[in-house]
Amino acid sequence: MKLQKHFQPWTFPFFFIYALLGSLLFLASCQQSKQPTSVKVGFEKKLGQTIPLDMKFYDEDGKTVSLSQLVDRPTFLALVYYRCPGICTPLLNGVKKVIEKVDLEPYKDFQILTISFDPTETPKIAKQKKNNYLKALKRKIPPQTWRFLTGDAENIRKITEAVGFRYQPDKGGFRHPGALILLSEKGKIIRYLEGIEYLPFDFQMAVLEAHKGISSPSRLGTGKSLILRFCYSYDPEGKTYALNFTNIGMAVIFFMVSIFAIFLFLKTQKSDPSSLSDNSDNHSPKDNTP
Repeated sequence: MKLQKHFQPWTFPFFFIYALLGSLLFLASCQQSKQPTSVKVGFEKKLGQTIPLDMKFYDEDGKTVSLSQLVDRPTFLALVYYRCPGICTPLLNGVKKVIEKVDLEPYKDFQILTISFDPTETPKIAKQKKNNYLKALKRKIPPQTWRFLTGDAENIRKITEAVGFRYQPDKGGFRHPGALILLSEKGKIIRYLEGIEYLPFDFQMAVLEAHKGISSPSRLGTGKSLILRFCYSYDPEGKTYALNFTNIGMAVIFFMVSIFAIFLFLKTQKSDPSSLSDNSDNHSPKDNTP
């Protein structure tokens, strides 16, 4: 009787069902985690990582060039394909507009590499695209500022993997994201400027980030640029540069403490009678009494 009271047979099947459901959920989560990220369209951001610069592409004249030859200054990377019916043309138009408006010297302060991720496209198409955009620019720039490259499937795979660019074939074209990816002079990924239109201020601030530690004679080394770099930082949620209130608050506090310290020092010096007594002793007549 005591055994029947303490052992309830109906609890066993329920325990078995719960265990089975838990196992199924665990297996499902494992399979989801094993799904390749390559099926997604977008960016797997790799900020701070350095891309290999030994990758080789074809320039507008069909000559083979490596990224190590080209990436020697802050470089915006645009991954597009030249026959794209979608966002690629608006993206390149956005690049054109920001070049015309930004307060930087093209090629001296930055450059742009446009690379087609369609291996069927040729240098001839790239050259035509470059000529069209250089002619359309209202601001004249050195031709080497904006390069248009093509490549084979292997090097395209390497560059897209290196920067986390995820795309998919779709109805004779591709589904893909749009952004400018800023690289430092050593190939380090500094910033992703997402979208197809770019504010000149965001563009300039990204270049300032890339110029940290670079001794450049350009305007990027001026006091104004240093102040901008200190007061602004990138906001990932807003996808733009915003005031860094932490840095500003620390600067204000440091300034106020410094003023207060100087005030106390001057007040102490003014009210200290020892200096007056020292002076009076120095000018008192000597006692010549023998």
